[in-house]
Amino acid sequence: AVTIAAGTTNRAFDQIFMTVAGRADLELSVPIGSGFDEKIPMKVARLPFVESVAPLVKRNTRLYVGRAKNYGMVVLGIDPAVDQEVRDYDITAGKMIDNKTGGVMLDASFAANAGIKLNQPIEFLTKEGITKTHVAALYKTRGAAINVEGTTMLMPILAAQHFFKTAKKVDAAQIVLKPGADKE
Repeated sequence: AVTIAAGTTNRAFDQIFMTVAGRADLELSVPIGSGFDEKIPMKVARLPFVESVAPLVKRNTRLYVGRAKNYGMVVLGIDPAVDQEVRDYDITAGKMIDNKTGGVMLDASFAANAGIKLNQPIEFLTKEGITKTHVAALYKTRGAAINVEGTTMLMPILAAQHFFKTAKKVDAAQIVLKPGADKE
């Protein structure tokens, strides 16, 4: 039983990594909670061998649906303008989140199993306490980026920086290199 549980746990961590990393060739990161200046990914993007850079804020949270249901989640604060250049997913309902309209994106399979609908109000735990928002879109991962059902909630990076008190900082930047660039 321990071997089965360990194998399942290892597969889950591998799948979470693939969801977060997507097509990235490289990642700049620091331990969660410490962060680095949000201007660094912009400087990296100007390097001649870099195709795209997607900054991230990563935080653990609890998602609350009504009073009876709650789920452990990983929040990824993303830059909606560049995120799909790095991560493989399709929006299956709703539209891409942005800094003006707000809301979050949830994995479509997780949402279906949890009974969560598009535009439904939800709450999640932040450094400010319980925060209200709505489901602006549902997504499905594709290719190698198989999502562990229900583990990842996407929100605009500015919202994540605000709610998790990381103003002007990011936890990671995923980098896609131009074809032929040396990863070493």
